[in-house]
Formats: sequence, structure tokens, C-alpha cells
Amino acid sequence: MSDEDFKKGAAVESGTAKSDADLLKDGDGASESNEVLRKDAAAESDVDLLEELDVGASESFAVSRKDAASESDASVPIVSGENKISRKISRRGLVSGAIGAGVLLAAGGTIKAVAGDMLPVRPPGSLSEEHFIAACIRCNRCRGACPRAAIVNCDFEDGIINIRTPRLNFHTKARDAYKRASGMKQEEVLDNPYSALLAADGVGFCDFCMLCAQSCPTGALSSFDPDKDWIGEAVIDPTFCIAFGKAAACRKCADYCPFAAISIDDNGYPVIDSSKCNGCGVCENICPTSTYRTFRGQVRRGVNIEVLGRSRPQ
Repeated sequence: MSDEDFKKGAAVESGTAKSDADLLKDGDGASESNEVLRKDAAAESDVDLLEELDVGASESFAVSRKDAASESDASVPIVSGENKISRKISRRGLVSGAIGAGVLLAAGGTIKAVAGDMLPVRPPGSLSEEHFIAACIRCNRCRGACPRAAIVNCDFEDGIINIRTPRLNFHTKARDAYKRASGMKQEEVLDNPYSALLAADGVGFCDFCMLCAQSCPTGALSSFDPDKDWIGEAVIDPTFCIAFGKAAACRKCADYCPFAAISIDDNGYPVIDSSKCNGCGVCENICPTSTYRTFRGQVRRGVNIEVLGRSRPQ
């Protein structure tokens, strides 16, 4: 082969190589272009698919809601996308009403737990209940000052709001209950009841010494006039009173009341004269219900001092 032929062959091969390279480059460009086209097509396809799904889902959801509304007893049926009020009572309304009733009952129970069943019998000279709760700092000084051990702290049964505030408790053991001063007769007690109370033996009643009020640092307990004011009012409870039992007779409260506030009627039942009662608690303190009728430790007795929320009759 001549040199000229060799050169011609090399030139042809070089041109062929360049052509191949150009074709590869063009191929790469086509690939890039195809990739872009595929991405655009895929994006458009995804958008179309989402739109179809969204429309289909919305239509399907609307149809299912309409079907559900037509098949159920719903009180708020869906009609053309708008709610219309129905006069039917739905299951949902019934359940909601039951829940509401339960909440009201629970609220009543809560109120009862907070305030207690009955107002506590406060020591003499206490402010009105609202002001007393606000003024009392639960310091226990009145309880420590009471020589008759008649002041105790309220507990949970008296209501959450009253916990650790003072109240009077007239219950004690029979051997520690009220006894007239040695050698003193009931007629003498009635002549001067306050002096007789101060001179009496026993614990668990109020003798109006007023040491509790004197020890109160906030004024929650203040002045008290036992001739005009009262701690509470004696109330007969026929359920527990022995005098109301069959073939039973008891007049102990009437025989020992320092103020002659209790009498016995023709039927043998005790009767309270509210104008004379000042709530000293002697009647409840000596009531034998817990002994004779085996109600030892019970909260109630045949006669109980209660706060009835009214002024003392004059």
C-alpha cells in the first residue's frame, strides 16, 4: 500500500470516528430531551390522576354521605350540601342527652360534697356562714380554748369547703356527759341557767364561757348574746327518740334542759319551745338513744341541735 493510500484510509477512519462521536453526543442530547419529556408527561399524568381521584373521592364521599343520611335516622340530614333541622330524636341526640343528665347528676354530687348535707353547728358568736368561711384561718385556737371539749374540726363529711373549720360536737360518753353541779337541783338551774352551766360537770356542751371568741385572731367568732342569739335549734327526731317507741317513755331532755325549752305533751312526746332554746347542746349531750336503742356511735340522736337558717324567735 502506498503512503498516499494509507493517508486516505486514516482520514476516512478519523472522519468516521468524529461522526460516531457526534452521533453519541446527539444521542446524549436526545436522551436528555427524552428524559425531560418523560418527566413532563409523568407530571401531567400525575396531576390528571390526582384530579380524577379528588373528583372521584369527593363524588364518592358525597354519595356515601347521602346514602348514610337516607339510611339512618340522623336528625341533621344532608340535602344539597346544606343542613336542615329535623324533628326526630337521633341516636346521637339521645346519647348526648344521657351524657348531659349524667353531668348534671355529677355536678349535684359535687356541690353536695363541697357544701355538705347540713350546715355545721358553729361555736357561739360565729359570723354568717359565708363570712365565717372567709374569716376563719383554721388555726384551732378556739378548739384548744374550749373547756368543755365541745369544739372539733369539720371533716370531709361536713363538706370540702368546711374541712378543718370548727364545729360543735355534743356527743360524748355517758359518764362524761353533762351533770348538774353537786347538790344543785333543776329548779335552781332554771333560776340562773348561765351560772349553772358554768358550774356544771362534764364535757360536750356549751356553757357560753366565750373563751373561743376571745381566742379567735380574725373575728370569725365575735360577740354573742345568748338571750337573743342562738347557736342552733333543738330538733326532735322521732326515728331515734325513745319517747316515740312502743311502750317507751323518756323525758330526760325535758328534765335536764337548763332553759326549760323542752316539755312533754299529753302523748309523752318531747316538744321544743324555740323561743327559749339557744342551742347549748345539753339535750343532745345527755340523750340516751345511743345506749338504750343500741345506736352507739350514730351521728343522729333523739334530739339534735341543727342550724335551720332562721333567726331565733323572741
